[in-house]
Amino acid sequence: MNSKSQNKYIFSILFLILFLSVSMVSMDNVSAADTSLYVNGTSGDDKYDGTSPIVVDDYIGPKKYIQSALDVVGDDGTVNVAEGTYRESLIINRNVVLNGSGYTKTELIPAQVEDNVITINSGVTKATVNGFTITGATNSRDC
Repeated sequence: MNSKSQNKYIFSILFLILFLSVSMVSMDNVSAADTSLYVNGTSGDDKYDGTSPIVVDDYIGPKKYIQSALDVVGDDGTVNVAEGTYRESLIINRNVVLNGSGYTKTELIPAQVEDNVITINSGVTKATVNGFTITGATNSRDC
């Protein structure tokens, strides 16, 4: 191999290493995004990744259902819920902060009258729920 070919080969290898390094950094940023997710019962869709409070494209935008966001948010993550009325029976399986848009603006109603509105499963050591009015449940239990 002559020196010109050898230089091209080395340049190609260095370029490939640089490209892979940049790609890996970009992938880390995508996975870190699941620590804060958004829900909007009006404009959201569960096909979206939940990483944006508004619809950006066919993939990026808010989730439609709170439970969908709770199922994919990272441990110690935050789910931010837009104003509206949400008829869901939520199950919290990890440490999470669930933020409504204010108790006069965001309402949780159980999916069925006899359901709990929020169930926090064992193993969860820190679950915070803020900014919701919770109505319509007929059962309650102490934690």
